[in-house]
Amino acid sequence: MELASFLTILLERGVARVGTGFFATPARDADAERIVEDMDFFARANCPGTAPPLDVKAAVWAAALLYRACQFLHARELDMDIIAPAMREPCPCPPELPATIYSVDLTLRYLPDVLRIAAKLAEDDPFLPLLHALARDWPLSGVGCATITPAAADAGAPAARSLDAVLGNAALAALYRDRIITWNDKARLLDDARVRSLVSAALGGHPELAPDLARALAPAAEAPA
Repeated sequence: MELASFLTILLERGVARVGTGFFATPARDADAERIVEDMDFFARANCPGTAPPLDVKAAVWAAALLYRACQFLHARELDMDIIAPAMREPCPCPPELPATIYSVDLTLRYLPDVLRIAAKLAEDDPFLPLLHALARDWPLSGVGCATITPAAADAGAPAARSLDAVLGNAALAALYRDRIITWNDKARLLDDARVRSLVSAALGGHPELAPDLARALAPAAEAPA
């Protein structure tokens, strides 16, 4: 019930409440699965387009990962030998599949908030690079995070494959575009013409909607063919 309680409060109040004991990803948690299905219902209703199918296993994995990240914000006494492996636990589902990306994002969309809190606690905290890596590997969820852009990764790296999958799915691409505009995440415009095109088309003739992004797009638009 620990994870299910965390998800219920997150869904209903938008806040994270965690226990003090180390939390391992459960082999099966029917209560947590029920809550992520509820989260999927609301996310799907607000998705621009037809969202990929829910992958419950991926969603519960991400929920457990977010739970641990929130725990580690408070449990400053824990050694990195415990924190690092827990934060690097691999996703049990193929990370380049749209269903995985969508399902993971049900909870990892809160990652920018976790990262900002962690950065305020200590700028040199060794926990920060782990959060940055997570934001890079899951670019849809990482919008708004002060981290390297997924496009800067090697073509075969998980981050690059995940971004390709996001941009290759109409609903995920629209979510990605909307978040870039909402977060005013200019870094996402770097190194990828596909992303610039998406955001530019969304702004259209109304640069006043996101003036910083419009200015960042202007050099690319004015460059000679």
